[in-house]
Amino acid sequence: MSTVNRHNARRVARIPAAARPSALLTRMMVSINRWLRGWWQRWVDAVLRWHKRPGEVLPQVRQPLTCEPLEPRILLSSEFHPGIQATLVTSSSAQALDASVQPTINLTPLVDADGTQVTLGITGPGTAQLVSDGAGFTLKLNNTDASTHVSLAADGGDGRVVLTGIAVSDDVGALDLAVADLQGDATFSGTLRTLVLGDIRNARLDLARATDITLQAGKIVDSHLHAPLAKLSVVASEWLSGIPGASRLELAGLSSLSTSGDFAADLQVSGQGVPAYALGSVRVGGAIVGGIWSVHGRGAVLQAGSTSGDWCANLTGTLVQFISKGDASGSLSLAALQMLQVGGSARGFTLLVGADLGDDCAPGGVGANADSYQAGTLARVRITGSLVDSRLLVGLDPVNTVFGDGNDQQLGRPTQRLQEFIVGGQVTDSTVVAPAFPSVVRIGGASLAPESLGQVFASVSADSVAPVLSARLQDDTGSVSDDALTRDPAVLVEIVEAGVLSAIEASLDNSGDCLPVSAALQGDGSYLINARALAELRGGSLPDGTYTLSLRARDAAGNVAEPVVVSFTLDTSAPALSQLALDPASDTGAL
Repeated sequence: MSTVNRHNARRVARIPAAARPSALLTRMMVSINRWLRGWWQRWVDAVLRWHKRPGEVLPQVRQPLTCEPLEPRILLSSEFHPGIQATLVTSSSAQALDASVQPTINLTPLVDADGTQVTLGITGPGTAQLVSDGAGFTLKLNNTDASTHVSLAADGGDGRVVLTGIAVSDDVGALDLAVADLQGDATFSGTLRTLVLGDIRNARLDLARATDITLQAGKIVDSHLHAPLAKLSVVASEWLSGIPGASRLELAGLSSLSTSGDFAADLQVSGQGVPAYALGSVRVGGAIVGGIWSVHGRGAVLQAGSTSGDWCANLTGTLVQFISKGDASGSLSLAALQMLQVGGSARGFTLLVGADLGDDCAPGGVGANADSYQAGTLARVRITGSLVDSRLLVGLDPVNTVFGDGNDQQLGRPTQRLQEFIVGGQVTDSTVVAPAFPSVVRIGGASLAPESLGQVFASVSADSVAPVLSARLQDDTGSVSDDALTRDPAVLVEIVEAGVLSAIEASLDNSGDCLPVSAALQGDGSYLINARALAELRGGSLPDGTYTLSLRARDAAGNVAEPVVVSFTLDTSAPALSQLALDPASDTGAL
């Protein structure tokens, strides 16, 4: 056997090189053979189906002038004739013989400049056309519907194909174009369910209809996704901008966003027609680098590996969780936040809870960029690292767009208190303002009382606004509702404080200096000083009589409120009856 092989090898070696077919000719022959075999098989199958049909149908089929127009398909081949890149043919004979059968057609491949063979496939109604356009191809779809599925396959060369444009005039179900990199405009005039692409660069995608869409892609750079009526789920390896604003998403809603790398695009979510979360689950594996996010509506989860200092986000609604696995920087403003969790440190991070800074995500502005402030709620803060050069401001109105200049107003009530505040590292040059703090705050592993926070937060010492008090009897039990006569001396105190409240102080009947008095926080945010607390101001007893109670409050910055006075008469004794007898005028005599 080995002798025969060597003999054959010698015979082959004597064939002149010029007589061998070229690689191009070989590929052409393979392609022609593959197409002819496929065409022959389809023709044979069609004839067999035709013969099996009932006899009464045959006369109709044999009259070509009575056949309905049939669905066209594309047969593509650039290899047979380099000057022709697209040819339109139909599968009319198969359709005429069996209109109930909807074939899946794998079309003859095109070959791009680097030798990649590109095969276009379509299932469902419509036509697909792939036309040569410079260094790539333009994909055109017509007369499709929501059941149409279009795919691209690539073989040889670099295994990739460049799409310089996509034009879809009608509804389409799914486009599986994972082997294609988009470098141009893609326009979808109808609905779309799924779009799968390779990399996207310097592109614009326009999606005109209101629908739920899934977009999967590789690396996206300097590209614009315009879908003002659609709600999208986006999966990409990363989304980057070469220059600020070069990448942008304009959507009605973002159901989910998932990237393994960085995300550096502007985001505009209108919330139009989205009943639940306008911003669903956002999970960025890398960093959120720059970008302006404006979200009209509520958000679920916003998670990133880290956030950069030039990133800002504004939500008109609430957010359930903000999670940064690494450091958190930049700014975030929103109506309320359940959980702030930072795995690294908060460095140069601004959190404004209860603030709406408008679409420009910056203080000041008019129209769509106008600011508004309300009482907000921040439930839990967990920072593993340190809090450095950061501001966490809850329910604070700067009045003049400038925070910390001494005229800020606290819009929240003590009931909107922080429930948990933990910083694992140190606090440096940072501000934390909330309507109230939990009874214990943990910083650097140590437990601190709220009144000691003035020594921790640098900006608290810059607070020059004193608390404002008002007070009244809880229950004026006299015959007139405001006669200051009562059997219950409990006093209700309401306090407005922009910073951290340190203590409520009181004196009774000018008995000396104001002393801290025990006050219980009520459900409406007021404080209740009961009879026992008042008695302690007099040494333990509070007999009936007339009293003058002077009250003031002190914040963590040392600012003391102007005192308010509550005067009342305490009467806890029931009337005594000395005798009981008939009125002499009514005494009619002895029995």
